[in-house]
Amino acid sequence: MAGAVSSIRTRIAKRVEKGKWSQERAAQASCRLVAVQHLLALADTRLVVEAIVENRQAKQALYSELL
Repeated sequence: MAGAVSSIRTRIAKRVEKGKWSQERAAQASCRLVAVQHLLALADTRLVVEAIVENRQAKQALYSELL
């Protein structure tokens, strides 16, 4: 999971470098980025972005648990 979070933060930094995002916006987005191991940790969230293996059955199982 650390690799996925690092990759997203790298993409956020590139948006700042290209002038598409301000440093403040990037910092806010980075602070809101949280990786979890257990779905229960997502109970109070309003938005979930999945980063799971590209396997249809795995994605369907995850989505059914989220709903």
